[in-house]
Amino acid sequence: MQTTVIPQPDPMSPVIVPEFERLNFAQVFLDASRLNQGVMLILMLMAAAAVVLWALGIGRSLSAQPSRSVAGLRYLKGMWVGALLLGLSGASYTLLASFIGLANVRPTPSLAIMAPGFAEIMAQVTLGLAAATLAVICHQDLDARLRRLAA
Repeated sequence: MQTTVIPQPDPMSPVIVPEFERLNFAQVFLDASRLNQGVMLILMLMAAAAVVLWALGIGRSLSAQPSRSVAGLRYLKGMWVGALLLGLSGASYTLLASFIGLANVRPTPSLAIMAPGFAEIMAQVTLGLAAATLAVICHQDLDARLRRLAA
């Protein structure tokens, strides 16, 4: 009688989690602390505000109110710097809190346990960069339009 050997999966080989267990941005946001949720919301609002200021500035530059467009440029420049600093500050706060938590836990948790916290940190950095990038693009475009009108 011949026996069939069924190969066993290697316990160290990676396994993709089922789709209903996969981490996404909404879960990262919902699992974040209220402070970090606030930082992420402010960064999303800053990105939206940059686009709105840009659209209003274009409308004003085409009308007889180009001086009000210049005020929009100042706000965009402030968002440009503020979004980067806010995103990095939120990320560094979360990283500090994570490391303090790790120092107080034995045994050290696995990467799968720590990954949502790292995702939260990266979400804040990404949102800060996205808001700042939108502010830069909108500022540069509006500034170029105003310079062409002045010439």
